[in-house]
Amino acid sequence: MKAIPEAHPDTEVLYSRLRECKKGDEIDYATLGSLIGRNVQGDARGLLYTARNRARARDGLVFEAIRGIGLKCLSNSETVHAASSALKHVRRYTKRASRKLITVDYDALNKEDQTEHNTHLSILGAMGLMASPRNQAKVLAAVEETHARLPMRGLLEAVMTARAHKANGKPYEEAKV
Repeated sequence: MKAIPEAHPDTEVLYSRLRECKKGDEIDYATLGSLIGRNVQGDARGLLYTARNRARARDGLVFEAIRGIGLKCLSNSETVHAASSALKHVRRYTKRASRKLITVDYDALNKEDQTEHNTHLSILGAMGLMASPRNQAKVLAAVEETHARLPMRGLLEAVMTARAHKANGKPYEEAKV
């Protein structure tokens, strides 16, 4: 088993300062940098990254970057809304990766690489499908009905039920499983 190394002392200093923040507080990079005498936007960026991760994991504090200025400790509501940008990023990234994969001369690949190619395209396609605005709306409707996080089966049913009804021409309620 690999031992987890101790955190750099500067990481501990940054983490101590971050855990003092309350939800909604902002702290600028200059203040954080002055605590350790280093540029947290340059050579000490990794230390700040680790300190932010610790604050999230240990104290439930989520920090979002304010470009060029500093960090903001997100409120519960802001943390939920930040996930929307993550979904947009996932969708863009899966499209980009898929476009790269489809440029490959598939027939020139050996069987192993063809299998890997198809696996990656399948997973990227599913991720992109789930992250689409239309499917997010379908999942939202299903979540509003249950008032709970959907299990994987419920998620797939929410997205695929409307597709099944569209494909077989049956009304939505008849197509529902």
